[in-house]
Amino acid sequence: MGTSRRIRIVCVSDTHNDDPTLYIPNADILLHAGDLTDNGTPEELEKALNWIRKLPQKRKIIIPGNHDVGLDPLHKGYSPKMHSLFTSPEVRADGVVFLGQSDPTFLHDDLLSIYANPTQPDFLKSNYAFTYHPYPSPEATAAWASAPDTSRGPIEIWLSHGAPKGRLDQIHIAGLMGCEAQRKKVAKARPLVCVFGHFHCAYGVEKVVWKASSDEESDDVLESVTLADESPDCVYDFTTLIPGRETVFINAAWMTMEKGKVEKRNKPIVIDLEYTFTDA
Repeated sequence: MGTSRRIRIVCVSDTHNDDPTLYIPNADILLHAGDLTDNGTPEELEKALNWIRKLPQKRKIIIPGNHDVGLDPLHKGYSPKMHSLFTSPEVRADGVVFLGQSDPTFLHDDLLSIYANPTQPDFLKSNYAFTYHPYPSPEATAAWASAPDTSRGPIEIWLSHGAPKGRLDQIHIAGLMGCEAQRKKVAKARPLVCVFGHFHCAYGVEKVVWKASSDEESDDVLESVTLADESPDCVYDFTTLIPGRETVFINAAWMTMEKGKVEKRNKPIVIDLEYTFTDA
């Protein structure tokens, strides 16, 4: 026998040294899709972790982004001390679940199943963290090799920093876009919700209806609709999503393209899902 209940998730990304605590509504789970900081220094990372630890959500699930260099073991700015702090029992006791590139990327929680991956293509040939050569490349394929598909059962949440190509990845920088390798993997996994950020000016919510068959990888989507929520709190009810046929894509970037140059910020996005668990 299974029992269903509603679960509320608040999504945010790209806070870039801001502390948005006053603007984050209560929920069962917080998802932070990376870029906690501007430069990924130990001081910035510890400050970001401190406000996240104090939030009231039962689970605060976070991944790093391309600016969080101190959490990337392959980056020269890596801080083993910060990685140890983010994954420590003390932080875990506060409900914080950190999922980085070298940490387990598939989490069966008592609330949700989550696939998390902080990597994204580096179109700008920069010195960012968690990057790989854009698709098609062996690095892009390898970056998403761990991604599940529908054979592993339903995936409620797909959490990444960068967007899949074509899904809320519009930006006014020539050549910069979401990842094609990730797009292919998302189309095979068909999660209920895909949460990311990175592309600040593409903030929003989009619902996709998949084709019944995914044989044609270049055209898996039957229909897509950009959603505009009229609620002042940006709350969306997705309790009727059809697993395997519908996916909601959320670009939860807190910062606008102007970042700290302006006061304007985007609101955290709140979603309600229907979760079924097995009775003891």
